[in-house]
Amino acid sequence: MNEEKNEATVYSEHLFLWPFSISGKSGSRSASEHYLKALDGQGCWKPLEASETMPISELYEVREYLSNEARGIFPTLSPKPEGASGVCSILRRPVPPNSSFEIQFGETTWSLRPAGLELHVYPYGVGILILHVVNERYGDLSEIARFADYGRRVRQPFVPGEGETGLAADRLALNLGYQTFEFDLLNQARQAVGKSVPADKSSKSFQTLFDVVDPDIQLTPVADDRMFEMELLYHQGLSEELKNKAWRENDELTKKLYALAFCDPKITFPSCQDSEMRRRLLLQTIDPRWADEGTLYAATEYSFLCITGEGDYSRNVLGPNFLHQYLYMTSLVLAQRTGLINFAERAGKQTSGWAKQNWFSKLKSDRTLKHLNKEYAAFQALLMISRYSDQDQGIELYEQLQKQLRVEQYRDKIQRQLSDAFASAILDAQNRQNWIIGVVGIVLALLQIFLAA
Repeated sequence: MNEEKNEATVYSEHLFLWPFSISGKSGSRSASEHYLKALDGQGCWKPLEASETMPISELYEVREYLSNEARGIFPTLSPKPEGASGVCSILRRPVPPNSSFEIQFGETTWSLRPAGLELHVYPYGVGILILHVVNERYGDLSEIARFADYGRRVRQPFVPGEGETGLAADRLALNLGYQTFEFDLLNQARQAVGKSVPADKSSKSFQTLFDVVDPDIQLTPVADDRMFEMELLYHQGLSEELKNKAWRENDELTKKLYALAFCDPKITFPSCQDSEMRRRLLLQTIDPRWADEGTLYAATEYSFLCITGEGDYSRNVLGPNFLHQYLYMTSLVLAQRTGLINFAERAGKQTSGWAKQNWFSKLKSDRTLKHLNKEYAAFQALLMISRYSDQDQGIELYEQLQKQLRVEQYRDKIQRQLSDAFASAILDAQNRQNWIIGVVGIVLALLQIFLAA
């Protein structure tokens, strides 16, 4: 591990995004509104104001990068957002001085400086927690690769033995002044398999950062075992190698790039050891538009990487663009995927056990299904925009993120489920109608016989 430097040299910046679903008793859209009111009552999270974020000139640049569709989703990014209302509600939580984000793995602990806490709340039950941390201590690529991977994982894939380390950090701790919010991953895994470990009551669960005390609101993280990570890496050596076009042929360099893009902790031994497959996967994730100038972007299912140099243009233009314009792009695509997953689960519940329901339950399910289809149509109209930006690179990266996060696959799945559910409902309604007609016919026939007698 590198020694700490006296000057504040920024080696890398990391944004950890944790999507979660918001559910309540009165529908997903109402649940989001109810959640925002509960957050407002607690007072920790404040709506984004122009004076609390970027300078007006930078806000202008962000807004100009957005397409008209995207501006409708993020109206508070306008230099004059008074009275603005839109799809995404952006809130921020203050970060006290001397705060830290600690990643503990065995005997090693990395300490990063939190630069911001942001919460994005979308209609139809979608929320995203965003933790922005700055690395001013560790310049070695192998160190950055390790804490970038361990910092994003929220569960242990298996329980390591005593004295051993797993594939995730033992503990993540966000220290905000006098409060500590943590993932005690190792102890949680041991508790889950029956190896009881006393809990540290002085710390709060990481989820309490954005939770509310309201029995009618339930928050459920949708990421399976890791947060999505945006990583901005300032590294002149890698930048120069990109300029020399060596990354396409140099196998050692493709190992580094693969490990960084896919958040592998071992930079010289990535999780894909077949060189041809590694190069193919790498080319599928990379946008090489500016690689000859030393800047490269890569998007995978769980990460969005920018590698650039250490000059003034990289730090003053490319870096802020990645942390602002592309942050909201990533937030939107994660919201699209999270919302589609939520709708798919709700549609699946409507179709499961359909045949075993009685008629009255099916009538109720019909109404629920129609309401679900109406909500889904509104969700698509609000969030499934065709263009995030009118600039070429913005168009490319937006489509790349949607592809890597499998947005269209989830969209196709929910449409198939809704189609199947409606087909079952229509067939069942026809059967009910035929039964009713049959019963009425029998009654009329009996009535005629009775009157004739």
